[in-house]
Amino acid sequence: MTIWRVRTVLSSSYSGDDLTTFYFESTGFSSTSAGNAVEAFWTDMQPAYSTHTTAVIEPDIYEIDVTSGSILSVAPYGGGFSQAGSDSSDVLPLDAQGLITWTTGEWVSGRALKGRTFLPYATTGANDAGKPSATYQGHLATAAGSLMSSAGSHFVIWSRTHHVIYPVTDGIPWNQWASLGKRRV
Repeated sequence: MTIWRVRTVLSSSYSGDDLTTFYFESTGFSSTSAGNAVEAFWTDMQPAYSTHTTAVIEPDIYEIDVTSGSILSVAPYGGGFSQAGSDSSDVLPLDAQGLITWTTGEWVSGRALKGRTFLPYATTGANDAGKPSATYQGHLATAAGSLMSSAGSHFVIWSRTHHVIYPVTDGIPWNQWASLGKRRV
Protein backbone atom coordinates (compact mmCIF):
# COMPACT_ATOMS: atom_id res chain seq x y z
CA MET A 1 0.00 0.00 0.00
CA THR A 2 1.28 3.47 -0.83
CA ILE A 3 0.49 7.05 0.13
CA TRP A 4 1.14 10.49 -1.33
CA ARG A 5 3.04 12.95 0.85
CA VAL A 6 2.20 16.61 0.19
CA ARG A 7 4.23 19.24 2.01
CA THR A 8 3.66 22.95 2.42
CA VAL A 9 6.42 25.33 3.45
CA LEU A 10 5.25 28.35 5.42
CA SER A 11 7.80 31.13 4.99
CA SER A 12 7.63 34.13 7.24
CA SER A 13 9.73 37.21 7.78
CA TYR A 14 9.26 36.56 11.53
CA SER A 15 10.99 33.24 12.05
CA GLY A 16 11.94 31.50 8.83
CA ASP A 17 10.30 28.38 7.45
CA ASP A 18 7.86 25.90 8.94
CA LEU A 19 6.62 22.68 7.37
CA THR A 20 3.14 21.13 7.21
CA THR A 21 2.68 17.59 5.84
CA PHE A 22 -0.48 15.77 4.73
CA TYR A 23 -0.85 12.14 3.55
CA PHE A 24 -3.30 10.61 1.09
CA GLU A 25 -3.91 6.99 0.15
CA SER A 26 -2.73 6.74 -3.46
CA THR A 27 -4.97 3.93 -4.74
CA GLY A 28 -7.51 5.59 -7.02
CA PHE A 29 -6.30 9.09 -6.08
CA SER A 30 -3.74 10.98 -8.16
CA SER A 31 -0.88 13.09 -6.87
CA THR A 32 -2.52 16.08 -8.56
CA SER A 33 -5.75 15.44 -6.66
CA ALA A 34 -3.75 15.27 -3.42
CA GLY A 35 -2.06 18.59 -4.23
CA ASN A 36 -5.41 20.16 -5.12
CA ALA A 37 -6.90 19.06 -1.79
CA VAL A 38 -4.04 20.73 0.09
CA GLU A 39 -4.48 23.82 -2.08
CA ALA A 40 -8.17 23.97 -1.03
CA PHE A 41 -7.07 23.81 2.61
CA TRP A 42 -4.66 26.75 2.29
CA THR A 43 -7.12 28.80 0.25
CA ASP A 44 -9.59 28.58 3.13
CA MET A 45 -6.81 29.30 5.65
CA GLN A 46 -5.69 32.52 3.92
CA PRO A 47 -7.67 34.90 6.21
CA ALA A 48 -6.26 33.11 9.27
CA TYR A 49 -2.55 33.82 8.85
CA SER A 50 -0.34 36.86 8.47
CA THR A 51 0.31 38.86 5.32
CA HIS A 52 4.01 38.39 6.20
CA THR A 53 3.64 34.63 5.67
CA THR A 54 3.48 32.70 2.42
CA ALA A 55 2.28 29.11 2.02
CA VAL A 56 4.02 27.26 -0.83
CA ILE A 57 3.15 23.69 -1.77
CA GLU A 58 6.39 21.89 -2.61
CA PRO A 59 6.72 21.12 -6.33
CA ASP A 60 7.29 17.40 -5.78
CA ILE A 61 4.78 14.98 -4.28
CA TYR A 62 6.31 11.75 -3.04
CA GLU A 63 4.77 8.28 -3.20
CA ILE A 64 5.75 6.40 -0.04
CA ASP A 65 5.46 2.74 0.89
CA VAL A 66 3.39 2.50 4.09
CA THR A 67 5.30 -0.50 5.46
CA SER A 68 8.90 0.50 4.82
CA GLY A 69 8.55 4.30 4.67
CA SER A 70 10.65 4.25 1.50
CA ILE A 71 10.08 6.76 -1.27
CA LEU A 72 8.93 4.86 -4.35
CA SER A 73 8.41 7.68 -6.84
CA VAL A 74 8.19 11.42 -7.25
CA ALA A 75 5.36 13.16 -9.08
CA PRO A 76 5.65 16.82 -10.03
CA TYR A 77 2.85 19.03 -8.76
CA GLY A 78 1.98 21.42 -11.53
CA GLY A 79 -0.22 23.66 -9.43
CA GLY A 80 2.59 26.03 -8.47
CA PHE A 81 0.62 27.11 -5.41
CA SER A 82 2.00 30.09 -3.50
CA GLN A 83 -0.25 32.25 -1.35
CA ALA A 84 0.33 34.96 1.24
CA GLY A 85 -1.97 35.26 4.22
CA SER A 86 -4.46 38.10 4.26
CA ASP A 87 -4.54 39.14 7.95
CA SER A 88 -2.50 42.33 8.37
CA SER A 89 -2.66 42.40 12.19
CA ASP A 90 0.52 41.88 14.23
CA VAL A 91 1.72 38.28 14.46
CA LEU A 92 1.30 36.47 17.78
CA PRO A 93 4.30 34.74 19.37
CA LEU A 94 5.05 31.32 17.86
CA ASP A 95 3.88 29.75 21.13
CA ALA A 96 0.35 30.73 20.04
CA GLN A 97 -0.46 28.43 17.13
CA GLY A 98 -3.74 27.17 15.79
CA LEU A 99 -4.28 23.43 16.05
CA ILE A 100 -6.47 21.00 14.15
CA THR A 101 -6.75 17.47 15.54
CA TRP A 102 -7.55 14.87 12.88
CA THR A 103 -9.44 11.81 14.10
CA THR A 104 -9.84 8.41 12.46
CA GLY A 105 -12.06 6.53 14.91
CA GLU A 106 -9.48 3.72 14.86
CA TRP A 107 -7.34 2.31 17.63
CA VAL A 108 -3.83 0.92 17.19
CA SER A 109 -2.07 -0.86 20.06
CA GLY A 110 -4.55 0.54 22.57
CA ARG A 111 -4.27 4.17 21.41
CA ALA A 112 -6.54 6.27 19.25
CA LEU A 113 -4.91 6.98 15.89
CA LYS A 114 -4.99 10.77 15.48
CA GLY A 115 -3.02 13.42 13.68
CA ARG A 116 -2.38 17.08 14.40
CA THR A 117 -1.68 20.09 12.24
CA PHE A 118 -0.09 23.09 13.95
CA LEU A 119 -0.73 26.42 12.24
CA PRO A 120 1.77 29.17 13.08
CA TYR A 121 1.57 32.88 12.27
CA ALA A 122 -1.84 33.62 13.71
CA THR A 123 -2.32 37.30 14.44
CA THR A 124 -3.59 39.53 17.20
CA GLY A 125 -6.80 39.82 15.17
CA ALA A 126 -7.37 36.10 15.82
CA ASN A 127 -6.86 36.41 19.57
CA ASP A 128 -9.81 36.77 21.93
CA ALA A 129 -8.76 37.18 25.58
CA GLY A 130 -5.88 34.73 25.24
CA LYS A 131 -7.75 32.16 23.14
CA PRO A 132 -8.43 31.70 19.43
CA SER A 133 -11.43 33.79 18.40
CA ALA A 134 -14.59 32.14 17.12
CA THR A 135 -13.85 33.61 13.68
CA TYR A 136 -10.35 32.10 13.65
CA GLN A 137 -11.69 28.71 14.76
CA GLY A 138 -14.27 29.00 11.98
CA HIS A 139 -11.49 29.44 9.39
CA LEU A 140 -9.78 26.31 10.73
CA ALA A 141 -13.04 24.34 10.63
CA THR A 142 -13.78 25.49 7.06
CA ALA A 143 -10.25 24.61 5.91
CA ALA A 144 -10.45 21.19 7.57
CA GLY A 145 -13.80 20.55 5.91
CA SER A 146 -12.45 21.57 2.50
CA LEU A 147 -9.48 19.23 2.83
CA MET A 148 -11.66 16.31 3.87
CA SER A 149 -14.29 16.89 1.19
CA SER A 150 -11.67 17.38 -1.55
CA ALA A 151 -9.84 14.20 -0.61
CA GLY A 152 -12.70 12.05 0.70
CA SER A 153 -11.53 8.82 2.28
CA HIS A 154 -8.08 9.25 0.70
CA PHE A 155 -6.96 11.77 3.38
CA VAL A 156 -5.28 9.54 5.93
CA ILE A 157 -3.26 9.39 9.12
CA TRP A 158 -0.20 7.19 8.82
CA SER A 159 1.27 5.31 11.78
CA ARG A 160 4.91 4.77 10.85
CA THR A 161 5.40 2.60 13.92
CA HIS A 162 2.57 0.18 13.11
CA HIS A 163 2.69 0.51 9.29
CA VAL A 164 -1.00 1.32 8.89
CA ILE A 165 -3.12 4.13 7.50
CA TYR A 166 -6.71 5.03 8.28
CA PRO A 167 -9.00 7.64 6.69
CA VAL A 168 -9.57 10.88 8.57
CA THR A 169 -13.16 11.16 9.79
CA ASP A 170 -13.06 14.60 11.43
CA GLY A 171 -10.92 17.72 11.81
CA ILE A 172 -11.45 19.50 15.11
CA PRO A 173 -10.02 22.99 15.77
CA TRP A 174 -8.77 23.40 19.34
CA ASN A 175 -10.25 26.26 21.35
CA GLN A 176 -6.86 27.08 22.95
CA TRP A 177 -3.57 28.24 21.48
CA ALA A 178 -1.13 25.39 20.94
CA SER A 179 2.65 25.25 20.96
CA LEU A 180 4.79 22.87 18.94
CA GLY A 181 7.96 22.27 20.88
CA LYS A 182 11.27 21.61 19.20
CA ARG A 183 12.61 18.06 19.20
CA ARG A 184 15.84 17.41 20.99
CA VAL A 185 18.73 16.15 18.91
